[in-house]
Amino acid sequence: MQSTTTNAVFLECYLAHNVGDDLFLETLLRRYPDTHFTCVADGSYDWLLERYHNISLVRPPRKKSALRGKLSLLSSIAYTNELAALKCQSVRNCGILAVIGGSLYIQPIWKHSLFTTVFSLRDVLQRKRLYSSADKTFVLGTNFGPYRNSWYKKLYSDIFNKYVTDICFRDQYTFQLFKSDEHIRVAPDILFGTEFPRVERKKKVLFSVVDLGNTMKFRDLSSCSADYDSWIVNAANCYANLGYDIQLCGFSTVEHDDVAVARISHLLAQESIQHDCLTYDNDTSRILSAIAESEVIVGTRFHASILGLAAGCKVLPIIYSDKTSHSLDDIGFASDIRLDLRNFKSDDISICRKVLARERMDIGEVKTQSQHHFIGLDCVLGVDR
Repeated sequence: MQSTTTNAVFLECYLAHNVGDDLFLETLLRRYPDTHFTCVADGSYDWLLERYHNISLVRPPRKKSALRGKLSLLSSIAYTNELAALKCQSVRNCGILAVIGGSLYIQPIWKHSLFTTVFSLRDVLQRKRLYSSADKTFVLGTNFGPYRNSWYKKLYSDIFNKYVTDICFRDQYTFQLFKSDEHIRVAPDILFGTEFPRVERKKKVLFSVVDLGNTMKFRDLSSCSADYDSWIVNAANCYANLGYDIQLCGFSTVEHDDVAVARISHLLAQESIQHDCLTYDNDTSRILSAIAESEVIVGTRFHASILGLAAGCKVLPIIYSDKTSHSLDDIGFASDIRLDLRNFKSDDISICRKVLARERMDIGEVKTQSQHHFIGLDCVLGVDR
């Protein structure tokens, strides 16, 4: 393996035009302006090249034209293998690998157990190959799971112990699964440390909404899609009657948040509820400004709640997975001002007024602790903070 330089890092991250994941990437680019990062991304991420001088984009392999049945599956496997090989070569060229993201280690679950085993093993082996290609590997900001099989967790434990120089998880639940080694740490979510534009606070409630009918993302919860939309409309009506401006916000067009914004906007219009809409268009500053000027964030997206707290807003988290509960529990966020989509009533909006009655949560120490994710990278890149 060629010698490394401390200013060349290959970045493995989730690039799907999602506010939270794009902010992860931008956080690294801003924190290390003298470090050159490389990552694999298609032309839809060329906006990064216009805004940051310290990143290069490697184009992914070209996907084959649409196929069906077994040919489609084989083509997908071939593409994934080609992409993995490209990443490994890029890692070897840089020497240092930084892996940043949220729920990166979700076990692939299929209806047939054989497929679950095959694709889970492929997932593990490709990560092992990638991490072992680097002289030093750093994992930041992630959590583990959900997973079904204990062997899946065991295989990742082996990878973390053998091939990762430093790893910092974002919740205690994950940390407790892997805490046996000193190089495995835990700190609050990276985006608690986000800096916001200076804007005037308004009497406004921002609703981060999702398309719960997206079965690929939300699975069994998709059956609650209509009830979820109704709850959002009822909550918006409650706040509007109290004199608040209402804004619907979509964090991800890839996962159809924009579809939810349009659908719920139509429902609000039918009820003559004044509102405006905002969807993510690769400009994180617009989303951050919208959050910072809000008094209340009703956040379905995980990072809507995190960013709302970081901006000093009152926050009503809408829970669709344990990852949100775990992170909120870790910082002592009140359990009685959360709405869990796994157990809720669309006409019960009493929680909306309860949030208004609470003081804003002081997360000063949480912000400081969130910077601990970067300890390993700071050291290897020679950054003194």
